[in-house]
Amino acid sequence: MLATKIKELKVNGNSNLQEWDSINDLWKTVYLGKESEAKQKLKELVSLSQKKKDPQFTKTLLKIGKEMQQCTSKDKLLWSTSKVGEWMYPPIDVDDASPAQWNDEKDNFIDFGNSLRLPQRYPDVRPLAVNENTHSIEQNPDLSNCSLIASLINIDRFGPETFPKIKKIADNKYNMNICFNGTNRLVTVDCSHVPYNKETHKQLSLFSGDIKHKIIEIAYLQLHGHTYKSNGSNVAVDTYRMTGFLPEIGKVNKYSFDKLKEFFDTKLCLMAIGTGNDQNKLRSPFLKNHDYSVIDFDSKTRELIIQDPLSCESAIRVKEEELDDQFAQIYINWDSTKLFNNSNSLTFYYNIDKYNKFESNFDKPIFSVRNESTVDETVWILLETHITPDYYKENSLAYLKSLPKNISDTMFIPTDSASNIGLQLIKLDIPKSTDKKFLCYSNLSKCFTIHYYSLNDGIKMKMVDKNQFYQSIEFMSINKDMNKNYGHSQYFNNPTFQLNIKSDEDKEIMINLQLLSKLQYTPLNFQIFDKDDLYYIKPILFDNYYHSQHYERNNIPLETNHNYLVICSCSIDNIEMNEFKLIGSLVENDFDLNPKLSLQRIDRTYGELLYRQETEIQLNSIEGTRIKYKISNSQSHHKNNILFIRLVPINNGSPGDLNIKFRVNIYDEDTLNALYYNEEYRHNGVIISNFKFSHSDSPILLVEIDELPKDSIIPMKLYIGSKKEILIVKKERKVTK
Repeated sequence: MLATKIKELKVNGNSNLQEWDSINDLWKTVYLGKESEAKQKLKELVSLSQKKKDPQFTKTLLKIGKEMQQCTSKDKLLWSTSKVGEWMYPPIDVDDASPAQWNDEKDNFIDFGNSLRLPQRYPDVRPLAVNENTHSIEQNPDLSNCSLIASLINIDRFGPETFPKIKKIADNKYNMNICFNGTNRLVTVDCSHVPYNKETHKQLSLFSGDIKHKIIEIAYLQLHGHTYKSNGSNVAVDTYRMTGFLPEIGKVNKYSFDKLKEFFDTKLCLMAIGTGNDQNKLRSPFLKNHDYSVIDFDSKTRELIIQDPLSCESAIRVKEEELDDQFAQIYINWDSTKLFNNSNSLTFYYNIDKYNKFESNFDKPIFSVRNESTVDETVWILLETHITPDYYKENSLAYLKSLPKNISDTMFIPTDSASNIGLQLIKLDIPKSTDKKFLCYSNLSKCFTIHYYSLNDGIKMKMVDKNQFYQSIEFMSINKDMNKNYGHSQYFNNPTFQLNIKSDEDKEIMINLQLLSKLQYTPLNFQIFDKDDLYYIKPILFDNYYHSQHYERNNIPLETNHNYLVICSCSIDNIEMNEFKLIGSLVENDFDLNPKLSLQRIDRTYGELLYRQETEIQLNSIEGTRIKYKISNSQSHHKNNILFIRLVPINNGSPGDLNIKFRVNIYDEDTLNALYYNEEYRHNGVIISNFKFSHSDSPILLVEIDELPKDSIIPMKLYIGSKKEILIVKKERKVTK
């Protein structure tokens, strides 16, 4: 009914800015607030519109009412990323925007930053004005924005329809759309207070007879920190902001002269080149760190014809053979609307606390691009970093890279595409019914949008559930608590994990394992054992080396549908709390077996039984070489029980240093019959697993030492796990004289 009521509005007249502020507030409520509140506000504004009879007001309400019905989570996400610091840049087309500003008027002014020279050269202000009798575009040398001017020169040559939309909303105020933070966004430009010098009649603005060029420059400066003292950018980025043309950046020798001319002649792209940072390598009139528009090619002389943004009269010829010597980068911006029929995007947040906590590929987000069409497809992918207030000051690095066959392989920064400018373009071919996977890395916490373009609509992108690639467990520990090396009597106290690979068939399969530490300079190691190896005497592919922060072993052969143990060590004695991560992944070649790897932390100290008791024991030369304990069920109705018994020395060194051996036997107190018998004495303690006794038994645990040096004290610890609760009572010792 509400939508019908809106459609029936027939109006004439104007609305004041306060009422338009209500429209802006409605926009925000639709996408960032509660649906019930949005409906109520829309209802109130419809009533107001019927009274005011303003056609533009009504048109905007119709637009919002329609979008309320079609609003998606993707739309809401784009709205949620509209703020850059204190400034709001909503994803609204200029034709749908209200004349009310989204930010305070003072927030739209551009300042001098930390420049001391600019206020002296431009002490006055005046509204923005065009340069009379000028038909070209030229950079003001007091502004470091050669890339923007080179972009405008190219865009102007390409045609007026290529420029961003600009709409006047009041005297010296304009709305325009600029492409950033995942979509076209609304930017309001205030041109009423532009720095000016009354004596020289010069304005701090580019030179052009077209006001839209100057408006774009102010909008550009607004995004670059609201300062005239901006550090500039590059042509590929600036052209993308103004046109949405996909930015390709590479070394100047990435393409041959003939290929560049072929690109240029298609009229599908804009092109520019940039110099490096060493002025001594450049011939006159080239400047370091300067961008130049490519305006033509001469096939006969094999020269590029370029224009310097600082000189509208310039037409510099560059020979093919000097391109490599004089220039560092080639910038190509492609018109995606002419190259592709379909485009889509995916926006996400990269949190370095989550994705960069450990030095590992496994933590990084992974994206799948799948071709569901019936033909092979060419797909272009653009990773866009969202702008923040410090965007142009940050040392940002972000990229997508093809997922390696072995995900644990070391990843390097890609060299075939830009990764430090906030826009990375990837071109790839995807055969029908297949996919390509990419790993994403960023050195900063940021919002990103991945845009992807194709001819057909069968290309789908999603963030991958990484459980299909690996399983992991994070845990915390004081370093000293896991510093028992392999062979130590208390090695079992180190963090222990059960590993299993479930599969449709029993078969040997290859896996990779990583142990990671959040803190640097932490020596790490792990060993793998069959779970039935109670004494850990047969490690699988034994390796006693420790590696700092990142310990890794690849292509470990294990049987499917079998339990293994992974015991982690940290060879350091400090008491600092540390975070660790154990990661297990399957080798890709074995995916056809439908295997599923699982990792689970377990405590083997008590044999994984529910009830747990521990007792410290001391044997000494005065009291004798043996000690006894009576074991009974704590509840009389418990008829049967199962025990796991572990006896270990607790001296600081290895028990082998004292050449002392232990053994444990169990006999019935009443019959003296052996319930568990073992003749062997062991250095590293004794384990009795799965000991069963019934209600009719009266077990006595007998701990013995084969030889006790004179005047020595041997400390030990007895761990007993039980299925049901038990009582342990020490028996009187028989003193040896």
